[in-house]
Amino acid sequence: MELMVRWTHTENSSPVASPLTRLSRHGESCHNQAGRNLNRRQLLTESAWAACALQVSGFELPLFGQEKTDPKTPATAGAASKLDATVASKPNATPDAPILADHFVFLDEKQKTQEITGKVLLEGQDKSLLIQGIDSRIWAVSAERLQGRKPTGKPFAPISKADLGAQLVREMGPGFRTHLTEHYVLCTNTSEAYTRWCGTLLERLATAFLLYWNHPDRNFKTTAPPFPLVALIFQQQTQFAEFATVDVGPDVAAVPGYFSSYSNRIVLYDLAFDKQNPQANSPEVIEQRLARSFNVATMVHEATHQIAFNCGLHTRLADNPRWLTEGMATYFETPDLKSKTGWKTAGQVHKTYLKRFKEFAKRRGEDSLKQLISKDERLTTAELAGDAYAESWALTYFLIRKKPQEYVKYLTMLAAKQPLEYLTPKERLQEFTNVFGDLRTVDAEFIKYIKTVK
Repeated sequence: MELMVRWTHTENSSPVASPLTRLSRHGESCHNQAGRNLNRRQLLTESAWAACALQVSGFELPLFGQEKTDPKTPATAGAASKLDATVASKPNATPDAPILADHFVFLDEKQKTQEITGKVLLEGQDKSLLIQGIDSRIWAVSAERLQGRKPTGKPFAPISKADLGAQLVREMGPGFRTHLTEHYVLCTNTSEAYTRWCGTLLERLATAFLLYWNHPDRNFKTTAPPFPLVALIFQQQTQFAEFATVDVGPDVAAVPGYFSSYSNRIVLYDLAFDKQNPQANSPEVIEQRLARSFNVATMVHEATHQIAFNCGLHTRLADNPRWLTEGMATYFETPDLKSKTGWKTAGQVHKTYLKRFKEFAKRRGEDSLKQLISKDERLTTAELAGDAYAESWALTYFLIRKKPQEYVKYLTMLAAKQPLEYLTPKERLQEFTNVFGDLRTVDAEFIKYIKTVK
């Protein structure tokens, strides 16, 4: 589940503060406000699949919200005009010239001094900055919190896995160490066996995910993740909860894991840890302990979000429809732990979501698909989320199986979007129908097909 905060522009809104400033000033509280809109325990209980994993997305803020638009703005005006009205500039760079890195010193939301090497993604009219560090983390910095900026004279380049690992150990403190794989840097204080098991699982997912989309039947040209992917793994749930509360808010502490689009990290805990017998010292013991756990699906769900946002399928901070990102994560959610290669087949029928959707279909409204596509509210409202997740999975399954070329075309269009460019519900719906055709026709085909799935 992705937590998103919607800013709403009204006639009385101040034109001075840009979205970057509002984001910067309220970044931490936004996490908490979004979390309070969801009764986490109710959602966990309602959706027994227990894979209501969390994608915390504290920086995905639309410029003027998705519910209201300026009545003076023509209906045909797209997201670009909205962005131009509030964001002063993007970094200047010619196609052939590399982007040069700067050294930044600023105060973060907790008034702690941060020193990073990075690049400016966006600059607001009030001189607020959206900065991406060489570790891929994104920071929103208001002008008053920026203490220094100077050029390094060197091209912006991702940090090495070894240097990132050392940085993470310094950040996390005593007891933490790193484990490096081809794509990941795991920073953990749990057992070596569980750490290696997680590293293997994550690599199997990454390999299966990239191969799936690069397959000739789909032919979406993914890219290798440009930055090392970070997974923080705590030994105990209490340690995870304490970190999550500070990182993204107390409501997240009750879930098994989450992906944060601003830090670009997945945060998990040892699902096989047993206080009575703490040493799970072999893959066989770990898999035995996890055999009855729904929480492995959560790990895979969050890792799918992470790889999708780092291989060219999704763009961080862009207008990624929630049904799409969550539908894709649920599509890849259940691993085959007995297979040495990970997944025998990606995207097999998710029995829990299928059952849930077929039950929901009996009371499903005529505008259900329209609401799912044009807005995110059903996926962020506790009493609606279970059905919305099931419909997101079902729609994704239908589109990939029956309309693969159109689905890839739609993915390609969304992947090209720029950060902080958000559409109105009407514009979102138009994008969908431009690719897939008349919505009523699609809906009828969708329901007819899902009835045949077993």
